[in-house]
Amino acid sequence: MNKETEIELTFLAAELPKEIKASAPLCIVDTYIPEKHDFSPLRIRKRGNVHELTRKMPIKKDDYSAHEEITIPLEEDVYIDMLRLSKKSVTKDRYVVKIDDYYAHVDVFKERLQGLVLIEFEFKSKEEIDGFEVPNSCLVDVTQDRTILGGQIAGKRYEDIEPWLKSKGYKKL
Repeated sequence: MNKETEIELTFLAAELPKEIKASAPLCIVDTYIPEKHDFSPLRIRKRGNVHELTRKMPIKKDDYSAHEEITIPLEEDVYIDMLRLSKKSVTKDRYVVKIDDYYAHVDVFKERLQGLVLIEFEFKSKEEIDGFEVPNSCLVDVTQDRTILGGQIAGKRYEDIEPWLKSKGYKKL
């Protein structure tokens, strides 16, 4: 079991960052449980050959920039059994890159959400965020918007969230 605090900012991408060209993606499949919950606090993830269960909860209510994450490794057969609990999933290619001296996860969504690209920056502390300058590859900060949380977009199609994306000035990538 692994417990950590994650401090992050999430942006809709203005463009595909050039930095991903030098990085190999890792395919991630996230399935959120329970299926009918407004905010799915549990995620089962397949990341390459790694399978895990994660509980991700905001540290402060309605502040999605800092989470407590508890992750438990799963055997493949347990992971497969747990997939029966929900059809609410997303598939994405994740690129781990450095953009303007900041480590970032660039998530290029596939299948039903193809065209959506999110860029997430992780920080060691809230204070570190104060000096952060938003790179040109980022369109708008959506960290505090529940609409784009993994458990919210899981199971949806790009068309389902397209009106919201357009309201943010996002163009399908």
